Amino acid sequence: MLAKKFKIGRKEIPYILEKGSTENSKYFILKKTPAENDHLQFTCIVSKKIHKKANKRNRIKRRIFEAIRLILKEKPVFISASKTILIPKKSILDCRFSEIKGDLIKTLTKNHNGKI
Repeated sequence: MLAKKFKIGRKEIPYILEKGSTENSKYFILKKTPAENDHLQFTCIVSKKIHKKANKRNRIKRRIFEAIRLILKEKPVFISASKTILIPKKSILDCRFSEIKGDLIKTLTKNHNGKI
C-alpha cells in the first residue's frame, strides 16, 4: 500500500491533466507537473476502455501502486520531485508485475541518464 503522502488529491487531477507534460512508455501515459516541495506524488487513472469490470481495474491500480512503493523504497534519489498521473494502456492487461515495475523504473528515472 502506498503511503497517503505519496498520493495526489482528487482536486489536483484536472489541473495536472490540463497543464502537465506528457510522456509515453510501453505500458503507460504519464502526465507530470513539477512539485512545489520535495515530495513525489502519484495517482493512477484506469479507464473503462481498459476493462469493463471494476475488480480488474482495481487490480491494475494495486499492481501499479505496489510497483511504485517498491521503487521508492529502492531508488528514491533518482526520481525527480513531481506530481505524476499514470494512465495505463491496454497492453498492461497481459504483462507481468516485473514488466510493469521495469517500465516504471525506466520512465521515472529517464532524466538521470540511466544512472541507477
